[in-house]
Amino acid sequence: MPMLVRENQSHFIKARVSTNNILLANEPLFLTRNRGGLKFFCVKLDIRKAFDNVSREFLLVRLIQKGFPNIVVNWIKACITNVNFSLVINGALQGYFPTSAGLRQRCPLSPYLFCLVMDALSSLLDDGEFKGITLDGFTITHLLYTYVLIFGEAAIENCNKLTTILHSFSNASGLHVNYDNSTLMLPRNISNSTSICQALSIPTISSKIVYLGIPLSFIRLKIVDFMPLMDNTTKKLFGWKANLLSFAGRLQFLRYTILNSIAYWIRGSIFPKLFLNSLRNLALSFFFFFW
Repeated sequence: MPMLVRENQSHFIKARVSTNNILLANEPLFLTRNRGGLKFFCVKLDIRKAFDNVSREFLLVRLIQKGFPNIVVNWIKACITNVNFSLVINGALQGYFPTSAGLRQRCPLSPYLFCLVMDALSSLLDDGEFKGITLDGFTITHLLYTYVLIFGEAAIENCNKLTTILHSFSNASGLHVNYDNSTLMLPRNISNSTSICQALSIPTISSKIVYLGIPLSFIRLKIVDFMPLMDNTTKKLFGWKANLLSFAGRLQFLRYTILNSIAYWIRGSIFPKLFLNSLRNLALSFFFFFW
């Protein structure tokens, strides 16, 4: 799979982890924030019912394009097309009906097939006329995981190209963008923000994007942006299970549970000093509680 799917996709691929996407997403935002004057946009796209709407014909074409042997394509075709569903009415199964699109949930093969479908979007974005972000020889157009994160020049023409690419991909693959649940983020120096919203069909602009649980922004994050981590840490530290731990157990709990959560956030954020001190005091009060 790593040889078939581009590096933009981290989900379900061996040796690729979500933290790689967080680091890659944060880097252009950090450089844009520190240098100023750079005009880029960042948009998080939500795909509507992704597994349920995949075009099977498009998937089979992608398999052939990727060089899969005909016998393998036929095996996969048999797995995804010979699927029937039944409804439970009053506690009993009532007949069966076939399906014409989508991948089966919880099937171990489905995530890999979905990655091959989404790789077509990567090809359109990387090989087309869409302009991503280029800083210090580092170029990025998008990242794929649970959501699609796209970076590009904040020009109307470039936004129109992105819209055309998304429409072409939607018509071919059956995967459509849910624009109401998508988020657009722009730096403060963009004067034509309303026109960009209209070009991308996204109604509102947000000051931050929550990507894989981590807040990302063109501006410096505030303490309130880190409160989900504080709330989650407090819930773990002072739950009834944690209170039953011994002194050594508390130490191990801090080391392997709480510190791992904090380390995950640090990969994409710079903690304010006041917030870091609050976390430290919270951990100390838990560690020495009742001792």
